[in-house]
Parts: sequence; C-alpha cells; structure tokens
Amino acid sequence: MKTNSGKKTRPSQKELQSFFDDDYIIYLVNALRNPPRKNALINHRAELFEGLKSFIYYGVSDNPMLPEWAYDQAANDLFNLLIKELDWQNYGRKHGESVYTRIFQEYILPKKFGYDKRKAHYSSLIAAGQLSKDEAIEMLKEPLYMSDIDWQNDISFLCHKFSISNTDFEKIMTLPVKSIHGYPNENETFRYKIYLYATKLLKSIIYAE
Repeated sequence: MKTNSGKKTRPSQKELQSFFDDDYIIYLVNALRNPPRKNALINHRAELFEGLKSFIYYGVSDNPMLPEWAYDQAANDLFNLLIKELDWQNYGRKHGESVYTRIFQEYILPKKFGYDKRKAHYSSLIAAGQLSKDEAIEMLKEPLYMSDIDWQNDISFLCHKFSISNTDFEKIMTLPVKSIHGYPNENETFRYKIYLYATKLLKSIIYAE
C-alpha cells in the first residue's frame, strides 16, 4: 500500500480482509450512525466454523467454483458467449458493473492509496496463459478513466448517494491514510487466533508429503 506521503507499506492479511472483521465494522457503524446501533449480536462461533468451511471448500478441495467447461475457456470467449446468448454489455473492467465499485477501484484506490487493482487482475490472466507480461504492461499505461468527465460524473453520483458535497469528498481524499489497526478489530481476539491456528494445522495436514 502507498500512503499519501508516498511511503510504500505492505498491507497485512488483516488489512486485506478488514471487510470480514465484525468488530471493526460494528465500531464504524456505531461511530457513523445516530443513534448508535446497540446490542449488535454476532454469532462468532458460527462465523468461525463458516470461515474454516470456506477455507476447506475453496482453498484446498477439488470442488469447482465454476462449471468444468468454463475453466478451459479464455476470458474473451466467455465474454463473447455472454454477449451472444444473453445480450450482455461489457462494462470495461472487472468490478466496473456499478458506479460505486468503479469509482472505488478506478479513482479512490489509486489516488488515495496508490493501489491499481488492474495489476492483480492482469496477473491472473498471465498465470492462466491468456495474457503476456508485455501486453499487461502496455495495458497498464491506459488511463483508468477515459475522460475527466466520466470520473467527475461518477464522483457526483457517489456524493449524491452519500449525501455529501463534492468538496467534502475531496477533503476525505486528502486526509491521512489510516489502518484497521487504529480501530477496534478482532486481530487480537482469541477466536481469531483459533482460526489462524486451525487453518495452519489444516494446511500442514492436507499438504503433508
């Protein structure tokens, strides 16, 4: 991660998965809601087992997340199939399907945090043999937004939905970058340590020679 000061830092696993952290999310909800949401109950035991189940199912099992035929198809072939069969309209990039995900990925992340998600997306295509490294480098030279009007319109739409002014939005964008570690989170809780230990144990068992 790159902060406003220009200093690059590597985000921790917890920072990458902060959207899973109930303690963190509930704190922010209570901080922003008026009145605060009281007695927010989370079934942490069920949450722990769901996390382990997801790890086993998607992380180490052979259970497919897509139909088997889809794994042998190039991304462009699947796009053409969707267009032909379902009259699908290509929205340009991954997560460009809504104004919010588009503005977050193509404006907020790169401008405030110095993070360009196209690198991760293109890396997946390179690993799948569907894109060369040189092609990806050239594609990264393309602007995230094709025109200033496009991102300005998206920002205006976002500000309208959040009931803030464009000036307020720009002030938020210039505030110092913060970390999840500056707020209450489950990083040091006993249940999270159990989860880490359990996933580590499962990996050692499953991948043992």
